[in-house]
Amino acid sequence: MRVIILILLIPITLFFQTQTKFTIDLIHLQDTSVVVIENNPFMPYPTSTYKNSIRIGVLRNVGIEYKLVVFQLEKENYSKYSFLWLDKLNNNKFDYVEDHLDQMYVPFTLNGATYRITSIDTLGKNIELLKYEGKEFPPIEIGQIAPDISKKTAPDISKKTVDDKRFELTEVKEKYKVLYFWGCMYPLHFREFNTVQQHFINNKDIRFICLSTNDEYLKTKPINWIHIGLEGFEDPMRIKYQVGSLPQMFVLDAKNTIRYILKEVQSKYLIEAIEKVIQ
Repeated sequence: MRVIILILLIPITLFFQTQTKFTIDLIHLQDTSVVVIENNPFMPYPTSTYKNSIRIGVLRNVGIEYKLVVFQLEKENYSKYSFLWLDKLNNNKFDYVEDHLDQMYVPFTLNGATYRITSIDTLGKNIELLKYEGKEFPPIEIGQIAPDISKKTAPDISKKTVDDKRFELTEVKEKYKVLYFWGCMYPLHFREFNTVQQHFINNKDIRFICLSTNDEYLKTKPINWIHIGLEGFEDPMRIKYQVGSLPQMFVLDAKNTIRYILKEVQSKYLIEAIEKVIQ
């Protein structure tokens, strides 16, 4: 008896990110009137304060040129912890909503492509970037803030809590989740978020999840939150969620969809966002 085995070759499509590495040349910006970064929540000083440390370049994205500015307080001491400002509106003025301003190690997404700085010339002559194009992007693009974000599913969080318990975001039983990336060494952050938690103390459908770089401090606080320690500035969770400056809050609905992203420290804004989601 002859046995015939038919092997069907089915084409398999692999989904992966394509990566492109490129360099942007930077020039020393002598005339600080070209850019205006006054009155913003990240940098309390005008651009003239950084006169000796500002470099400017051009990022080309989908046929559009965007002004890219690198600056730091210390002259000729550039690193990935310098600050990067992308002038999305090309109006030479910092816009808190539309523009990107954060430390350079934080990736940013623009028009469907995610960029990450991989190296910086110590004299500020150029920066090297990786451009990712694929399915997995951080949850928010430049210029999109809650509630106008594209309602992306929150990246999963799989870490140990400060009391050494396994935590998976996808396994949280409560219907709504609030992720709070913060600097727990700052009393203001603690006080404001505690106000939010107390406001919803009787709502059993909400779970508050705090992620901080100081887990030892968190162990001393007897508040009923889930506490997760972050491994410094470049913890994978901060990269996934594009969290550079602190605090930053994410309000998730029952499907773990990001509904609100906030950077305001004041508790009233977070309370308002949560109430809108749970309505």
